[in-house]
This record gives sequence, C-alpha cells and structure tokens, in this order.
Amino acid sequence: MHTIKSNYRDNYIDYLRLITIVAVVILHTVMTYSGIANWHYIEEQAMGDLSRLISALVVTFINGYSMGFLFLISAYYTAKSYAKKGKKEYITGRLYRLGLPVLLFVLFIYPLTMYLLYIAGEKKVPKDNFWLYLKEYITTGEFLDSSGPLWFAFALLIFSIIYAIMGKKREVSAKHLPNTSIIILTIILVGTGSYFVRLVFPIGFEFLNMPLSNFAQHIASFIIGIKAYQYGWFNQVRYKVAKRWLIGSIVIGIISWLALILMGGVIEHGDHIIKGKLNWQSYVYAVWESFICFGMSVGLIGFFRKKFNTKSRLLVILSKNSFSVYVWHTLVLVAVSLLMRDLVIYPLVKMMLVAVTTLSLCFFLSHYVFRALPILKKIM
Repeated sequence: MHTIKSNYRDNYIDYLRLITIVAVVILHTVMTYSGIANWHYIEEQAMGDLSRLISALVVTFINGYSMGFLFLISAYYTAKSYAKKGKKEYITGRLYRLGLPVLLFVLFIYPLTMYLLYIAGEKKVPKDNFWLYLKEYITTGEFLDSSGPLWFAFALLIFSIIYAIMGKKREVSAKHLPNTSIIILTIILVGTGSYFVRLVFPIGFEFLNMPLSNFAQHIASFIIGIKAYQYGWFNQVRYKVAKRWLIGSIVIGIISWLALILMGGVIEHGDHIIKGKLNWQSYVYAVWESFICFGMSVGLIGFFRKKFNTKSRLLVILSKNSFSVYVWHTLVLVAVSLLMRDLVIYPLVKMMLVAVTTLSLCFFLSHYVFRALPILKKIM
C-alpha cells in the first residue's frame, strides 16, 4: 500500500475508529444469523455446537470492547475540538454533527428498514402505505426507541453537552500514563461498577434504546478519553507494552470466556445468569468485559500508533466514510441479508459473505452517493 510519511499524530486514531466500525458491522452480521442478542432481522441458521460457540465468542468479544473504545476515542476528539472552540460553538457543532444523523436514522433509515422487512414478509407494520406507516410511527412515539446503532451518537451527544457545560478550556500538559497497576485497578473498579448497575438495569434493559447496563464502562471510557487528550496519554503508550496488552486481551480473554461459559453454568442454565444476577458469574462477566475493553484499548492504541501512523490514501478515504457507514449499515445489512436469505451454505461462510458484501456496499454507497450529497457530507 502506498503511504506518505506524516507528522499528523491522529492518523492512527482515525484508522482505529475505522476498524472498530467494521467490527461493529461484522458483529451485527453474526447477530443476524446466530440469533444471539437483539437485531432488526434475525435469520437463525441450523448451527453445530462449534459454529454457535464461535458466533457467541465473536458477539461477546466485539461487544465487550467496541462501544467503550468508540467512546474513548470520541472523547479524545471531543476534548480536542472543545479546546479550539468556545462553549456555544462547540455545543452547536455537536448538535449538528451528532444530532442530525440520529434524526436521519430515526425518521428515515429505521422506518425504511422496517418497511423493507414488511415488503419481504418478515415484519408486520400498522399501515400498508409507507407514508401512512411513517405518520403512525411518529405520532405513536415509536420513534423514541428506534435509534438503532445510533444510540451511540445520541449518548455521545449527551456526554459531550454535559462535558461542555461542566468543562473548562485546558492547555494540553503531559502527565505520566497510568502504570499497569492503575490500569488493572481501573478495570476492576469499572467492572464492579457495571456489576452493580446491572443489578438494577440488567443486560437487555434499554432506555430510549440506550443499553444502560453498559453505561458504567461507557462513562468511564469517555472520561478517560478526555484525560488522554489533556495529558497526552495516547502518545505515551509504548509499543512493547501495547503488544503485551493486545495479545493478553485476546488470549486471556478467549480462554477466560470459554472457562466462564463451560464452568459457570451458562450452557446448562442459559446466558441470563451473567446478565445481572446477584451471583459470581455476573460479576466475573462484568469484570471480563472491562478487561477486554481497556486491555484492547491500550493494546490497539499503542500498536496502531507504532505501525499505522502514516497517511495512506486508501485508509484516509475509508476513514472519512466510516461514520457514514455506521449510520447506514443497518439498512444495507438488512437488504443484503434479505437478498441472500434463500442461499443455503455453511452458516459461518454465509456470515462472512454477507459481512464482506455489506461492508463493500456501505463504503461504495457512502463514498459515491451519501457523502457525495453536500447536505449529508456536512454531517458525516
């Protein structure tokens, strides 16, 4: 790949956001065919034990790190943007860049996706005519719980406004990156916080489509991202340390997850025992998620800063389209899944085929259609 050396230190962060959004699309594809967790269209396949185990691992692993990591790097950019703007200008910009995509999804993409499922015979909607359905969708208040993956942008908007109201402009001043002991303590504390939150809001509980069960991790990630910009922490993550965290998160994460599934009674009693019960399984799972989130975060930041802190024409183009892909991938994935629903092949192969097709279409449409429109390019 042709690259150009660059002193611009944020290239690798853009690429990290890109691969995390790609991972989220893969996550939703696996959910489509495994029936693990909720998704707009489920086409459960007849799977063997190994395929189902692999699917469950992919879902829980990507879920464990992806959204917390997106909050972390989004907060980094939040602090950077706020430092350059006044409070009023910053809040206006956040309302524009985050609020409008949420409205686009809620008022157009989601109802269009549901209507597509209705046409395909997979969903029932109150009205046969799309515009009558849209009117009822809005007047009944159904839209309030219909932000889909854009709950992230809605939550990020709330966090950003709170930060702007409470925050003060601060000069960037380097402070030592927390050592391994502090990182481990943070993992335990955030995991413990998630455990207690889930006693009230178990996994699966949503408010305005936001998964409150994960907000201890998301809030912590956002705060750490703010501090990471203010203290220059990202640039202090050493490559050797990052590589150990990255490998450790993957290897230890997979082994400990398998141990919890096989020895914690999940297979016998179902995954509800790790979703917010007063038991050791729920606590271990909450800490496991925290470990995956922060371990992968440290590992990916240091690894990408060392290996991918160059300006690649291809990666720059893909990165610029990554948020647009995030906004539109629900509609594209459902459409591709419906087109391929009669294709009978090995489930894992079908997942990969649908994921690759969806991602290819998303980036193509984003670059040549959605972001080619001036009104959409400004908010994506």
